[in-house]
Amino acid sequence: MEESPKEKALGIGILSALLTLVFFVVFSLLRYLRGEFNILNSIVVSLLFWFFTAVVLHFKLR
Repeated sequence: MEESPKEKALGIGILSALLTLVFFVVFSLLRYLRGEFNILNSIVVSLLFWFFTAVVLHFKLR
């Protein structure tokens, strides 16, 4: 059965959000261990990662 565009978009959104959560935790932990932790920097980098992940997944799973 073919997925509807809504289901596909929801799947891409959930997948990119999960990847971003993992990225945020790993990135923040590595920055914390290096003594350079800055929560605002981690959030901004993670949001950029989320945006680019969603774009890549959108075109990859088309």
